[in-house]
Amino acid sequence: MRELKVIKLALILIIATLFFGCSNSNQKHIGEWTGTDKGEKGSLILNEGNSAVFVIGNQVLGGKNFEINGVKASLEYEIDYSKNPIWLDLVLYEKEQKIEKGRMRGIVRFLTDTKMEYRVSFNPFSDRFTKFDSEDKENTIVLDKMSK
Repeated sequence: MRELKVIKLALILIIATLFFGCSNSNQKHIGEWTGTDKGEKGSLILNEGNSAVFVIGNQVLGGKNFEINGVKASLEYEIDYSKNPIWLDLVLYEKEQKIEKGRMRGIVRFLTDTKMEYRVSFNPFSDRFTKFDSEDKENTIVLDKMSK
């Protein structure tokens, strides 16, 4: 009888670990990520509500009260863990009417829990990269996680 209780408890712990471990793996992108691109420090903040802030040098894309040419805008991200490599797009919207104005298509891979490689095209008309290229310094940045 005691063995049955121990087996049930072990089974519950295994299921809970698998459940929480799997659900958490699809959230590891959330937080502030920083890196250096062409000598300039950059930052990418990915929030739980799919909002994003992208900062390179003194330029800020996204965040509260974000405007482009006098039009209120928002920067959001879409991530798809089912793709290999993982897709991570930054999408620019006209805020009031939620009209997509531009999309930067990217791919990511997590080198560790706190280090991510991001390859993204800043040309909204280009195709998504399908693999990583260590020679492509123009479109690839390695980011370190600063906070959750």
